[in-house]
Amino acid sequence: NMGDFSIYNLLNTYNSRLKTVSFYNEHTLNQVTAYNACLYLLKNPKMLDFIKTKRGIEIKTIEKCFIGIDVEKNKFAFPTIEFMTNNVIGFEYRPLDLSKNIKREIGGLTGLAQINTFTDKTQALVILGGYLDCYVFYQYLEEIGQSEYYHITTSSNGEGSTLKYLENVKEHFNKYCKIYLYLDTDTTGIAQMEKIKTKFPFVELKTMS
Repeated sequence: NMGDFSIYNLLNTYNSRLKTVSFYNEHTLNQVTAYNACLYLLKNPKMLDFIKTKRGIEIKTIEKCFIGIDVEKNKFAFPTIEFMTNNVIGFEYRPLDLSKNIKREIGGLTGLAQINTFTDKTQALVILGGYLDCYVFYQYLEEIGQSEYYHITTSSNGEGSTLKYLENVKEHFNKYCKIYLYLDTDTTGIAQMEKIKTKFPFVELKTMS
């Protein structure tokens, strides 16, 4: 379960599931891919220092969010974890310089992706503009001991699809006390915020400082 966010426990889970036929499915294999990519990054001091210097992301966040490097693609790999299921349904890839030359696999990457798990302590749904923003926000909440109260998500196909994906999960809105929207203040982000506010007036618009 990716929602457990324990890089070291996942290998034991992986080994135990090898004994069952049900292990061999796409989602579980994606979990193993995410594990391997994360483990590779954790063993690479140079890249750990780079992602911390470039984006402020610490090792604990890398472990808990399964941020990794795909060795074959030679790119950073961010797992797309399906909303409310904890299934890894694919990956978003970025060059090792973390530039915006984003690559997404064809098929499967359509929906609201979660960074952490919804629990009985969750109070608010938070939608941000991209994975890196999500990781930094999650890290901040972890530091102040508040992460368990926020369900952090992003559109798996970029800000332009946010409204569509929110409509797809609107039956879950009654599980939250608050819904916060943090998008970039560029043309795409502003347009999406206006559309979402019109469709869902109870959503609170926020800006990243």
